[in-house]
Amino acid sequence: MTRSIRTGTRLRASVIELALIACICSATACVIGDAQAPAPQSSVTTDVVYGHKDGLVLTLDVHRPARPNGAGVISIVSGGWQSSVEMARIFTQTYPPLIDKGFTVFAVRHGSWPKYPLSSIVAEVRRSVRFVRQHAKEYGIDPNRIGVFGGSAGGQLALLLGTTGDSGDPSAADPVLRESNRVAAVVANFPPTDLARWATQQPVFKFTETEAAQFSPIRFVSAGDAPALIVHGDADTTVPVDQGETMYAALAKAGVPASFVRIKGAEHGFAGADRARASAAMVQWFEQHLRAAAN
Repeated sequence: MTRSIRTGTRLRASVIELALIACICSATACVIGDAQAPAPQSSVTTDVVYGHKDGLVLTLDVHRPARPNGAGVISIVSGGWQSSVEMARIFTQTYPPLIDKGFTVFAVRHGSWPKYPLSSIVAEVRRSVRFVRQHAKEYGIDPNRIGVFGGSAGGQLALLLGTTGDSGDPSAADPVLRESNRVAAVVANFPPTDLARWATQQPVFKFTETEAAQFSPIRFVSAGDAPALIVHGDADTTVPVDQGETMYAALAKAGVPASFVRIKGAEHGFAGADRARASAAMVQWFEQHLRAAAN
């Protein structure tokens, strides 16, 4: 009889113990189930190869937002038509306002002048747009919602992309070259736009007549160009403000959606409040012209 009682007691204890374990496991599962998932984070992929030249690679960095909006913005890393990894690190300071709004930013580097001529540099930035379009699905963006921005030489290259886009070469052996290099919006800060006229003011940049004719954005303005925002300081002695003003006037005359922001007292390159103003204008422009089409 005593043995039976003891056995029953042990059984009841085991059942209680199992029940307690079950409750603990259940409670733990509830806590885990109810815990919030980690907030998504932005990320950067560096040195993505978008082409080759002279046995070397052409690279770009991809800055992905935590909450992508489906649009991409190409940043042309260029100053004086020179480009480098070090320059790209400095340029990253301009990306947070775009990334915070959900834009995926592609920081594109090109071969540097004077080792490489303008013809080569222009071909490379055009290729970068084609590459981004080709890989749009991979990067979670709409190939028809790609913008481009740059300052100074980068602004000239951005405007050239906006005024000379093409649909690609369907017969090209290289699949990248079959893609379009058209962009949907442009932002250019203090850009040289008429290279022949500007070179008389900056003789260090010696352009041939052919180069000036082929790579001056103002010579290619037409009604179908990408909407363009130009921001320029009226105290700029490196690229005088009339370079931006005349480009804006040409775009407006052709019926292209365009805007011009003149920053009083600003020199070449923006700092402080001028930089903040230019950045806000850029983000607003891209939000306006790269938004998703309404259903």
